[in-house]
Amino acid sequence: MKRQAGKAKDLTFSKQKLAKRQQGRCLECGESLFNDEETQVHHRLAKSQGGKDSYSNLALVHLLCHQHIHAVTERPMRECQQHNDRDLLTEEKTHVPKATAK
Repeated sequence: MKRQAGKAKDLTFSKQKLAKRQQGRCLECGESLFNDEETQVHHRLAKSQGGKDSYSNLALVHLLCHQHIHAVTERPMRECQQHNDRDLLTEEKTHVPKATAK
């Protein structure tokens, strides 16, 4: 598990934060997020239903788990896809990486 968790450093800052909050586990299947499967960010409460781009409303899940969630709930994948195409979350916009800080 520790070796797999070392893979977290390859994630964006926002995904690292989500993975840490979830103790390295996919919230859908409960397996390790660091098993070489692609991960995606999922909105727990859809933005169309008032959900926000805040860490408390987001979960990091495996791609296949994400597809399963949307298939079961009949929510279109595009509700989360735009977020997965971006690297930054709403709250991260205030974070300035040290390498670019002036």
